[in-house]
Amino acid sequence: MKTHILSDAELLDILENDKWISSDEEFDDDFDECSYGSDGDDVENEGDDLQNIVISDFVGSGENEVGEVLSEIYSSTNFNWSTDSPHVNHFEFTATPGLKCLPNGDKLIDYFNLLVTDELLDMLVEETNIYAIEIFLNSVSDKARISGWVNTNRSEMKTFLSLLFHMGTIKLPRLEDYWKTNKLFNLPFFRTYMSRNRFTLLLRALHFSRNPAEGESVPRNRLHKIQPIVNYFNTRMNEIFEPTKNLSLDESMVLWRGRLIFRQYIKNKKHKFGIKMYMLTESWGFIHRMLIYSGQGHDVSETMTHTEFVVENLMSGLHHKGRSLYMDNFYNSVQLSRKLLQKKNLCYWNFTL
Repeated sequence: MKTHILSDAELLDILENDKWISSDEEFDDDFDECSYGSDGDDVENEGDDLQNIVISDFVGSGENEVGEVLSEIYSSTNFNWSTDSPHVNHFEFTATPGLKCLPNGDKLIDYFNLLVTDELLDMLVEETNIYAIEIFLNSVSDKARISGWVNTNRSEMKTFLSLLFHMGTIKLPRLEDYWKTNKLFNLPFFRTYMSRNRFTLLLRALHFSRNPAEGESVPRNRLHKIQPIVNYFNTRMNEIFEPTKNLSLDESMVLWRGRLIFRQYIKNKKHKFGIKMYMLTESWGFIHRMLIYSGQGHDVSETMTHTEFVVENLMSGLHHKGRSLYMDNFYNSVQLSRKLLQKKNLCYWNFTL
């Protein structure tokens, strides 16, 4: 039987309309901001015979019609594809993974200071002091604790952050329990470095972004309160660390049960309610970049879907070095695969038949 080779337009139409290809329907412009979406992992698969396949086993295979179609498309490009083998010839990895700059010493705190720099601490100090003044000016009582506010500094901010991190390893029911003198809760470490009242004041005034002045419009970005921290992390990680060849892109949930318009509900996650984050990680779990999903849909355009925007955003600056990106079929598409190939990146994804 003669095989009919489909055109690019015909192939895209088949893949976009077929039920086993991921779609971005949940990110349409009519997204209900009062409802909680999913990350695409909850789609029910029909049939019991499911098989995970990666693109390297899919492209170039003559055993099925789709494989022949993809082979025909990619064999016409300038990339080094092998039509005689079901595997793709990988691009040469040209980057040198690891730290781009060395710490000032060999202690753990020296490596911590690579990420938490004086620049970050100074930004936290400045924004916290400004916001504390706003709280004081809006206070209705002269006896309020904020009336005794004293501006913080870099050293105190570092101590404050250290106590916060330590609370993550020693978990107590309430914040006040860390300063109790009862022998069941006695933790002199906290009382030694900071009083309870000062800690709660700093926690109340902690701020990352300047509030709009009177008469100014509120930023449309729902993440404007924390966007400086997210931008700082992504920028700093790019400055100090070069990722390895194999990278993974997936979602993670940050537990959150409060009221939030872009809070998500994903039944397959350990924390079912929370804030969804897209993360680019190493194979051993090290996070290189992150992107918080806010449900606004500003990243969707005629030329780029939401999932394509996520991949392009997280992979920015990491192209043309022969990397391999692993992700599930929720993200991938023929158009995205082609874009990554043009920038010398291979993509691998799992999907079901």
